[in-house]
Amino acid sequence: MVGTMGPWYLLLLLGHCVGHYVASLLGQPWLCLGLGMASLASFKLDPLISWQNGFVTGTFDLQEVLFQGGSGFTALRCTSFALESCAHPDRRYSLADLLKYNFYLPFFFFGPIMTFDRFHAQVSQVEPVRREGELWHIRAQAGLSVAAIIAVDIFFHFFYILTIPSDLKFASRLPDSALGGCAGDPEQGWGLGRPPPPPKCECCMCCPCWVPFARLLPAFSHRYVYDHIGGEHSEVIPELAASVATFAVTTLWLGPCDIVYLWSLLNCFGLNFELWVQKLAEREPLAHIEVS
Repeated sequence: MVGTMGPWYLLLLLGHCVGHYVASLLGQPWLCLGLGMASLASFKLDPLISWQNGFVTGTFDLQEVLFQGGSGFTALRCTSFALESCAHPDRRYSLADLLKYNFYLPFFFFGPIMTFDRFHAQVSQVEPVRREGELWHIRAQAGLSVAAIIAVDIFFHFFYILTIPSDLKFASRLPDSALGGCAGDPEQGWGLGRPPPPPKCECCMCCPCWVPFARLLPAFSHRYVYDHIGGEHSEVIPELAASVATFAVTTLWLGPCDIVYLWSLLNCFGLNFELWVQKLAEREPLAHIEVS
């Protein structure tokens, strides 16, 4: 990472880690979550994002992608560490635990990552325990991934969707299902059609760069925001507060702009509308009509 982004970028992230560690020692979850969101906002909003981007050494093609990935994930990982420290004060996590968690290189830039409690439990095992047949499953998944990569490469080279408008006669002879397949199969090959885990903050993914987001943010927001505020998700006001807070975090992660505001608003409304209809159906006379 130092060779790619430079030592000053490493020191910048170390500063964020130390700040979150100090906050975790105070044992106040609201302070840790607030600091985490402030840290994330500093990587998403000007002028702080421009100032922090200046810590990266040199310029290269993937600089913006690596900066956003490493910085954004660092903010969420540090927040997870701080909140777990507040939830389990008897375990006395150290700064070394945070640095080991955050700078684990295979997951650093692009994820996916586990929340700190799961990560710490796994790395603390003296002898890793594997289920029977797990190595075979890993090999099978690796083989399927290689096959999917080859299939996607073939699709992109020989069924490139953007070349179809250049020959409208060819397009007019194809059924709609074939055109849709040419457009959708490359994405399906990367697993982008799979829904994310609860609370299902997003309906679908349409770009490979969002795959780490799909695996990280729902787990983070579900554990630390959505369930924490919403409880059993059976009451209107707590559910409204939980969904608003969850989509506020999601909006901050995606980068605040008009289209993200609209996307979050519609999804938040839809999530709450289901509960409103359910509560309305439980009242008279609708409940009596439904029973009869």
